[in-house]
Amino acid sequence: MLEFDVLKKNEDLTNKNQQLIKYTKDLEQFSFTVSHNLRGPVAAIMGLLNIINKEGIDDGNVDILNKLQLTINNLDETIRDLNRVLDIRNETSQVRKMIRFREVVTEVKKSLDKEIQDAGILFTENHEEPIDFFSVPSLIKSIVYNLVNNAIKYRSQKRKPEIKISSSEVNNNFIITIFDNGTLLLCS
Repeated sequence: MLEFDVLKKNEDLTNKNQQLIKYTKDLEQFSFTVSHNLRGPVAAIMGLLNIINKEGIDDGNVDILNKLQLTINNLDETIRDLNRVLDIRNETSQVRKMIRFREVVTEVKKSLDKEIQDAGILFTENHEEPIDFFSVPSLIKSIVYNLVNNAIKYRSQKRKPEIKISSSEVNNNFIITIFDNGTLLLCS
């Protein structure tokens, strides 16, 4: 009788697990479809906003167009973030790979080169020695990308923007530091 109960419980667990896997795949597919289907219309709106001749429009409507541009840019960034999350979730189930941290920083700098140049950011790196470790590549790249991107977005307008990235190894632990001199919050 006990053996029968254990077999029944295992069968129930297997069924629940298969159901959960199906729901997870359905949710991932839904997220992918939503983000993919939104990319086209968002890109079209961004393109149309870029070709509007603002010279013939009164100041009130120019202000509205500028706010619309900001809103669509935020929506575009949200969709990009969703795609990055989906990419990370898909890759986290894969085997970890060797990460060469300097190469990750180089890739991030290349992908944000226009923003770095436009903001006039002083970008410095200090790697005491090459830092190589095993992890999920897209996860590490996403973390570094988001930290650098936020440093650019939320930089202080009162001083020349700076981003410093350093890496080292201490007692078999990898230390990665990303510093920026953006907006300071003072707490008392």
